[in-house]
Amino acid sequence: MSRANTNQLIDEYEQDVDEIVAACDGDVRTALKALLLVNERLESAHPRGASRRRVLFAAAVEFGTTSISCIIRNISETGAAIEVNSPLWFPEQFTLRIDRDGTRRPCHIVWRRDKRIGLQFD
Repeated sequence: MSRANTNQLIDEYEQDVDEIVAACDGDVRTALKALLLVNERLESAHPRGASRRRVLFAAAVEFGTTSISCIIRNISETGAAIEVNSPLWFPEQFTLRIDRDGTRRPCHIVWRRDKRIGLQFD
Protein backbone atom coordinates (compact mmCIF):
# COMPACT_ATOMS: atom_id res chain seq x y z
CA MET A 1 0.00 0.00 0.00
CA SER A 2 1.43 3.38 -0.94
CA ARG A 3 2.13 6.13 1.58
CA ALA A 4 -0.67 8.27 0.04
CA ASN A 5 -3.20 5.42 0.44
CA THR A 6 -2.08 4.82 4.02
CA ASN A 7 -2.44 8.53 4.86
CA GLN A 8 -5.88 8.56 3.25
CA LEU A 9 -6.99 5.60 5.39
CA ILE A 10 -5.70 7.31 8.54
CA ASP A 11 -7.55 10.52 7.58
CA GLU A 12 -10.77 8.55 7.00
CA TYR A 13 -10.35 6.79 10.34
CA GLU A 14 -9.75 10.04 12.23
CA GLN A 15 -12.81 11.62 10.59
CA ASP A 16 -14.95 8.62 11.60
CA VAL A 17 -13.61 8.77 15.17
CA ASP A 18 -14.41 12.49 15.45
CA GLU A 19 -17.96 11.92 14.21
CA ILE A 20 -18.52 9.05 16.64
CA VAL A 21 -17.21 10.91 19.67
CA ALA A 22 -19.39 13.91 18.81
CA ALA A 23 -22.44 11.69 18.34
CA CYS A 24 -21.91 10.01 21.75
CA ASP A 25 -22.06 13.24 23.80
CA GLY A 26 -19.01 12.23 25.82
CA ASP A 27 -20.26 8.76 26.82
CA VAL A 28 -16.98 6.81 26.74
CA ARG A 29 -18.57 3.34 26.83
CA THR A 30 -20.84 4.12 23.87
CA ALA A 31 -17.98 5.78 21.97
CA LEU A 32 -15.76 2.71 22.51
CA LYS A 33 -18.45 0.37 21.18
CA ALA A 34 -18.91 2.61 18.16
CA LEU A 35 -15.16 2.77 17.54
CA LEU A 36 -14.92 -1.01 17.58
CA LEU A 37 -17.64 -1.12 14.93
CA VAL A 38 -15.79 1.45 12.82
CA ASN A 39 -12.62 -0.62 13.08
CA GLU A 40 -14.48 -3.70 11.85
CA ARG A 41 -15.92 -1.71 8.96
CA LEU A 42 -12.51 -0.36 7.93
CA GLU A 43 -10.85 -3.76 8.16
CA SER A 44 -13.50 -5.34 5.96
CA ALA A 45 -13.40 -2.46 3.46
CA HIS A 46 -9.58 -2.46 3.30
CA PRO A 47 -8.35 -6.01 3.92
CA ARG A 48 -4.64 -6.62 4.52
CA GLY A 49 -2.52 -8.40 1.96
CA ALA A 50 -1.38 -10.99 4.51
CA SER A 51 -2.58 -12.09 7.94
CA ARG A 52 -0.60 -10.87 10.95
CA ARG A 53 0.71 -12.89 13.88
CA ARG A 54 1.10 -11.26 17.26
CA VAL A 55 4.64 -11.84 18.48
CA LEU A 56 7.18 -10.43 20.89
CA PHE A 57 10.53 -10.75 19.08
CA ALA A 58 13.72 -8.83 19.82
CA ALA A 59 14.97 -7.06 16.71
CA ALA A 60 16.99 -4.10 15.50
CA VAL A 61 16.60 -1.31 12.99
CA GLU A 62 19.84 -1.18 10.99
CA PHE A 63 21.02 1.62 8.70
CA GLY A 64 24.59 2.57 7.85
CA THR A 65 26.66 1.66 10.91
CA THR A 66 23.77 2.32 13.31
CA SER A 67 21.66 -0.32 15.05
CA ILE A 68 18.63 0.60 17.20
CA SER A 69 16.98 -2.09 19.34
CA CYS A 70 13.24 -2.63 18.93
CA ILE A 71 10.51 -5.19 19.59
CA ILE A 72 8.42 -6.74 16.82
CA ARG A 73 4.80 -6.67 18.03
CA ASN A 74 3.22 -8.34 15.00
CA ILE A 75 4.51 -9.73 11.73
CA SER A 76 3.25 -11.09 8.41
CA GLU A 77 4.78 -12.13 5.10
CA THR A 78 4.50 -8.52 3.88
CA GLY A 79 5.40 -6.41 6.91
CA ALA A 80 5.58 -5.87 10.65
CA ALA A 81 4.73 -3.46 13.45
CA ILE A 82 7.65 -2.60 15.70
CA GLU A 83 7.99 -0.69 18.94
CA VAL A 84 11.05 1.42 19.74
CA ASN A 85 12.10 2.82 23.13
CA SER A 86 11.63 6.38 21.96
CA PRO A 87 10.29 7.83 18.72
CA LEU A 88 13.76 8.61 17.40
CA TRP A 89 14.37 9.64 13.85
CA PHE A 90 15.66 7.06 11.45
CA PRO A 91 15.40 6.80 7.67
CA GLU A 92 12.26 5.82 5.80
CA GLN A 93 14.08 2.74 4.44
CA PHE A 94 16.29 0.43 6.50
CA THR A 95 16.93 -3.21 7.34
CA LEU A 96 15.02 -4.98 10.11
CA ARG A 97 17.19 -7.63 11.81
CA ILE A 98 15.20 -10.30 13.63
CA ASP A 99 17.37 -11.59 16.49
CA ARG A 100 15.51 -14.88 16.85
CA ASP A 101 16.85 -16.32 13.59
CA GLY A 102 19.23 -13.62 12.30
CA THR A 103 16.95 -12.78 9.37
CA ARG A 104 17.49 -9.37 7.79
CA ARG A 105 14.54 -7.86 5.89
CA PRO A 106 14.86 -4.63 3.88
CA CYS A 107 11.77 -2.54 4.58
CA HIS A 108 10.24 0.92 4.57
CA ILE A 109 7.97 2.79 6.97
CA VAL A 110 4.26 3.02 6.12
CA TRP A 111 3.00 4.62 9.35
CA ARG A 112 4.20 5.95 12.72
CA ARG A 113 2.33 6.45 16.00
CA ASP A 114 4.46 7.50 18.95
CA LYS A 115 6.75 4.52 19.63
CA ARG A 116 4.97 2.17 17.17
CA ILE A 117 6.05 1.97 13.55
CA GLY A 118 4.40 0.01 10.72
CA LEU A 119 6.74 -1.51 8.14
CA GLN A 120 6.32 -3.03 4.72
CA PHE A 121 8.97 -5.48 3.58
CA ASP A 122 10.64 -4.68 0.25
